[in-house]
Order: sequence, then C-alpha cells, then structure tokens
Amino acid sequence: KFLLRIRSRVQPYLTMSRVKTPAADWLGAFEIRRARLVFEGNLHGDNLRYKFQTDFGKGDPTLKDYYADVRLGSGALWLRAGQYKRPFSRQQITSSGKLELVERGITDRAFGAGRDIGIALRNDYEKSVPIEWTVGLYNGGTDRPAVSGDVTVDPMTGEGEVSGTLSNAVATWKPVLVGRVGINHGKLKG
Repeated sequence: KFLLRIRSRVQPYLTMSRVKTPAADWLGAFEIRRARLVFEGNLHGDNLRYKFQTDFGKGDPTLKDYYADVRLGSGALWLRAGQYKRPFSRQQITSSGKLELVERGITDRAFGAGRDIGIALRNDYEKSVPIEWTVGLYNGGTDRPAVSGDVTVDPMTGEGEVSGTLSNAVATWKPVLVGRVGINHGKLKG
C-alpha cells in the first residue's frame, strides 16, 4: 500500500579547449550540471502517487518537482497538482538522464517549455499508453527562482548585501493552458 523509491543521478560536464597562443596550452572546465535526488511512490495503494525532486547541480540547489497524482474513479483518469514539467514537447517531458545529448535543443525554451505550478487532467501518458492526452492550467512562471528586493553596496569594499525574497511565484499571474494529444507506437515512452 505504501511505496517510497529513492533515486539519484549525477551528470558531470567537462570541457577542454586548446588556446592558440605561443604556449599552445589547454584550458579545462568542470562542473556538475545535474545532481538530482528523487523521492517518489504512492500512499494507500496506487490511487495516490507523489514525487519530490531536487537538484544540487551548478552550485544552486533548486526544487524541481513536487506534485501529487490522484486517480479519479477506477479508470485511467488522473488529476495532477503541484510543480512539474508542462507536458508540451516530447523533448521536455523526457528526463534529462534519457536524452541523446547532454542538453535539450535551443528550440525547447523558445516555446516556453519547462516546469511550472499547475493542475491538470490526464491519462497515464508517462507509461507509454497507445494514445496519450493531458490538459492543464499553469501559473505562467518557471521553476527558476528569482530574487526580488534591494541590494545595499558598501562603497569601501564593493561588497553587496541582498535583502528580499527568493521565489518562483509570479508577480502577475499569466495563466497558460496546455493541451497535448499523442500516439505512441511500440515501447516509446510518452
């Protein structure tokens, strides 16, 4: 009746470039692009599922996903509420750990893909059903937090102090309605 899965993933990123100077030296850079910790499972059977995912990569801890799924009735109708990926493009809803390349394409952000706070009705589109569908209403924001407040700079040292809040809540609500229908064939993950 109760299930808790704990998963983690680390994606390191190393770049090396040769500088054309008289010394002909190599420059390298290393970073941890993603360091994810995921808690997911279900409560009181399979009709109430949850997921909590945080990322410690790039030295900037962020809360990626936190949502609950509730099965409505005995069929395949689900209600999801919380923060998660808007189900717009297949490239976005595919986990970054399962992409062919390290990063998503530049077109991904051009169409407003990403995580947002919202509520949606859906079938089990993440489980490779033959016909997937979802429709949801979202906040119009992002999972990337922004600082709002004031910065006080010491003129002697040049050091600044930030007073304010760090939040991903939008100042002006710009609702986004997202709908998706797809056809899956074979073992393609929805």
